[in-house]
Amino acid sequence: MSPSPGGHAVTLLASGEFRAVYSAYVTLLQSLVLLAVALSLVVSIDRVLKVARHALILLHCAWTRRRPEQRFSARPLPDAAVYAALYPSVAVQLPMFNEAAVCQAIIDSVCELAWPRARFCVQVRLLEVRGWCDA
Repeated sequence: MSPSPGGHAVTLLASGEFRAVYSAYVTLLQSLVLLAVALSLVVSIDRVLKVARHALILLHCAWTRRRPEQRFSARPLPDAAVYAALYPSVAVQLPMFNEAAVCQAIIDSVCELAWPRARFCVQVRLLEVRGWCDA
């Protein structure tokens, strides 16, 4: 008796090895689906909590007749001359591209910022392209 063209597949389906591989594959897929559902639930719960928090803030503001900006106002920064060590170091970078006419005005405006001079750096990068012509 000669084997049929699909005989090899029939013997493979009947073997326990194929069933074990198939069972592991199905278990992996089920685990991934459960993980996706769990992550979706976490995101949904997070979104609901954020909406509830926003609604509570609005209710509190309506009850006290204060706007959220009044409730969550920021305190002014401490005096720069006295507490200069508390300020972070800041670098302001100004890329300029063929702006010679306004360059000095922009630099002057940035230098007028209220920040301790020891913790403040202004960097100007001039990017000029020569040979351009507007036709």
